[in-house]
Amino acid sequence: MSPVRNPKDFLAGLLFMAFGFATLVIGWSYPLGTISRMGPAYFPRILAALLLGFGALLSLRGFRSTEDFVVRWHWRPLAIVLLGAGVFGLTGQRLGVVGAPDTIRDLEMGVRALEAGLYPMEKLVTHKFSLEDVGKGFEALKNPPTGYVKGIVMP
Repeated sequence: MSPVRNPKDFLAGLLFMAFGFATLVIGWSYPLGTISRMGPAYFPRILAALLLGFGALLSLRGFRSTEDFVVRWHWRPLAIVLLGAGVFGLTGQRLGVVGAPDTIRDLEMGVRALEAGLYPMEKLVTHKFSLEDVGKGFEALKNPPTGYVKGIVMP
C-alpha cells in the first residue's frame, strides 16, 4: 500500500510547488528592490514563496488524510469557464469590457464640458504655480493652505 492516503491533495500540492518553483526560476534574474521601492521580482517571489509553502502543506496533508479518493470529472463548470473565455476572446475587442473606462472618449467629453463652461474652473482651481514654483505646488498639495481646492502648474 502506498504511503500517500489522499493522492488528490498530494498531487495538488506538487502542482502548487511546481508553479512556485517555476515562478522563482523565471523571475530570478529580475531585481528584487526593497519594501519601499519594489522591483519587478518582488511580488513574484512572494507569490512563489506562498505557492511553495501551501504546496508543501497540501502535499503533507496527502500523507495524513483518510478521505476516500474518487476520481470524478465535473464537466459542466469546465465547459462554462472555457465557453466564457472563448466568447470573450471572440467578442472582447469589438464589444470591449463592461465597466472598463474608455479613456480617449472620457477625455474628449471632459474637454467638451470645460469648453461649454460646465465646470466653474475659477472656483475649482484656487492656486496656480509657475514651473519655477512647482516645489511650492507640491508643498501646497502636502499641506493645503486655507481655501485650497486644487492647484495647477502653468508654463
